This record gives sequence, C-alpha cells and structure tokens, in this order.
Amino acid sequence: MKNFIYVAVIVLCMAPFGGCKSKEEKAEILIKDYMFKHLYDFESYEIVETKVDSCYTSLFKDPEIRHAALQAKKYLDQSTEYRKEQEYAENTMDIWSDSWSSYSRKRYKEAREEYKEASINLSKSFKSHNENLLIIKNKSINFESEFIGWEVNHSFRCKNRGGNFSLGNYLFIIDKNFTKIINVIDDDEDNDTILVFIGLATGKSKEEIEESILSSTKAIEHLESMH
Repeated sequence: MKNFIYVAVIVLCMAPFGGCKSKEEKAEILIKDYMFKHLYDFESYEIVETKVDSCYTSLFKDPEIRHAALQAKKYLDQSTEYRKEQEYAENTMDIWSDSWSSYSRKRYKEAREEYKEASINLSKSFKSHNENLLIIKNKSINFESEFIGWEVNHSFRCKNRGGNFSLGNYLFIIDKNFTKIINVIDDDEDNDTILVFIGLATGKSKEEIEESILSSTKAIEHLESMH
C-alpha cells in the first residue's frame, strides 16, 4: 500500500498540470502561450520574475470599467478641443457682426455654422463622457469583492522592433484552476488615469450623472433643430 501511494505521488508530480507544480509554474505555462501570440520577438522573451497572489474582484481590475474610464477621459479631452473651436467661432462672429458688406455677412454666417457644429460636438462628447461614467457607477453600486482566482505580476525582457531589449511588466488575472487568463493589465498603461475616472464616477450620484446625460441630449436636439 505504501509503495502504491509513493508511485501515485510520483505520477502526479510528473503530469503536465500535476499538483506538484507551483502556482508560479502553472501561471508561466499560460503566460508563455499568451506571449507567443502577442510579442513581436518571442524568441527573445526572458522571464525576470513571476509573483502569484490571490485575486479578488475590484473596480480597478474589471475590464469593462477600465475601458469605460479610458473612454471617459478620451471624450473629456475631445470636449476641451470642441470648446476651443466654439470659442474661436464665437469670437469670429463678434468680429463680423457689426459689418454689413456681403463679405462680412458671409464670414459671419460661416462662423455661426462653425459655432453650431462645435456646440453639437461639444454636447455629444460630454454626453459620451458621462455615459461612460454611468457604466462605472452602475457597476460600483452594491459591488462586493469576491475571490476569482490569481493575480500574477509578471516581469520579463524581450526585444522590441528596434532590436533592443526592453523590460515589460504585466498583471495577469488567471482563473482559480489555472486553466485560462481572464484579463491582462499592462503596467505601462495610464493606470493613474483609470483610478482618477473611477473616483470621479463613484464620487457622483447616479441621478447626477443621468441628469448630465439628459441635459446634453436636450442641448443636441435644440442645436440640431436650429436653422
């Protein structure tokens, strides 16, 4: 009986996904497959360090929330540019508003159309900004953290397109049984920005965000109806 148990333990340890493999080894099997599909020069791929820890759901690690946060920033940046266009068109309208030549009337009309277009785009971008904040807010309501698997901090070296070695740092979210990668977070991404917009969304009430979306919708409808 003792010999049977001894042999069984050896067999398990020799199996590709046997229980004797460490969490790090199990994670690296999945990660290497991911790197093979995504790295420019996989042959130069060198593991520097792999650390495995328990992973619990969080707003920051949620793929939909991360995407919404980055989209919220994109649309907010767009609204800043449209506001500049709006102000420029408004100033141009002021310049030509007191002149009565056909040329001045033409310039005024052009500036007025530019002002209208910039105003519509401004409202649309601000609406999209708030719609993405609402996605974050809705997911944050009654949010409860729960164990979903393992988070793996993985640092590595590989050659870039220029042929030079660079250091990469990824956070892999892996399921409980080490069978698949749930999400990949690149440490080089603008994670500070994501945190800021998660904070912005969760710091507002759902009603406040919805009111902003409704206000933008009404503004767009009003502007588009103007002749």
